[in-house]
Amino acid sequence: ITARLWIYKLYTFNQCSNYSKGLVTGELCQPLCLSEEIHFQRCLGHGVKLHVLKAAWREGTVVLKTPKAHKLFARVQVGDVVTKQQFIEEANFSIVNDLTKKYSPGIQKVLEDIVAGCDVHADGVLHDHELVICWQLLMTSEYVRFALLQGRSGIPDLYGNCGLMYAVQFVNPKPFLGYKTVDADKRSWKYRVQLSLALLDMIESVEETPYGTFHICDMQEANFGIVETDGKLVAKAIDIDTGFFKPQVQSAESDQQHAKHCRVGHLECNMMGCFQEQMLEHSCCMVRCDTPTASCKKEFVMSSNNLQSVCQVLFKQYASWHPALLRDPPESIKLQLETLLDQCANPDGTTAHLPKDIVEELRHLLQSKS
Repeated sequence: ITARLWIYKLYTFNQCSNYSKGLVTGELCQPLCLSEEIHFQRCLGHGVKLHVLKAAWREGTVVLKTPKAHKLFARVQVGDVVTKQQFIEEANFSIVNDLTKKYSPGIQKVLEDIVAGCDVHADGVLHDHELVICWQLLMTSEYVRFALLQGRSGIPDLYGNCGLMYAVQFVNPKPFLGYKTVDADKRSWKYRVQLSLALLDMIESVEETPYGTFHICDMQEANFGIVETDGKLVAKAIDIDTGFFKPQVQSAESDQQHAKHCRVGHLECNMMGCFQEQMLEHSCCMVRCDTPTASCKKEFVMSSNNLQSVCQVLFKQYASWHPALLRDPPESIKLQLETLLDQCANPDGTTAHLPKDIVEELRHLLQSKS
């Protein structure tokens, strides 16, 4: 047995062992444990929060993720028995408080689906192990974000789970900005326009959700992937754990971060997604540092909307070593495009919503010269 296959067997053993004992269930259990339709390809990483594997399934490729253990919520301990409704009420409060800061009936539906999958015996209550598994899934913020954002073109599909292991659509995070990392034909203006239009579609898909705009804090090309559907390029946000619903960002801005102290700069006022010095300030969600008072202010260094972030980080060239996606446009639109990109990257005032007029003007201009 190879080392890689041993890793796969190790990560799947617990889920399949619990499945055989009748302790867990889920759409993924049968193909993972019985028919063995899911074939391991390689290990993608061992993160702080997740173990990540790449596998083949249904004539395609999926990513298998297993979260590491979370603590149970205080009101329910191992050995307790609660009804599904009691669990949903507790989990609903937790998700609204920790993730969305805004209630929506959609949360209730997502929770009902997740909890129904935890109820192995379909008896309306969660027993011991069912309770532990279900809570750990709901405490995996990425899993819940996937569930809340399903059906949006800019978000990878969530295929289901077996116990704690869940599967999502594999989206290849191929770099599309670097000169040396893509094929010559993919550096063409026409191809780069297609990528840009795909990114515009992606940010539009997460603009209006029942929980507010989903703000992508870490707008780096490594956090996006491109798939081709019916001959059209579709951009998807891969690392959605660095994204946050707008009410959550606003809550942190007003309630928490300004109480922190800083001495050097904005990175000390990190809110989310900005843990390394090399990360771009305008691609992250940080509160501004007021150096004279050495305190974090109630003002974000993040862009006011996703379009501004895309324009700043991906469309425009902000440094000599960074090739912009919309570099070297045709002369006939060069001046108009530069003006439009400056406008969307540095808007007058602050708007929390996507400026649809700029999006449409930019889309029309690119399509006219693609």
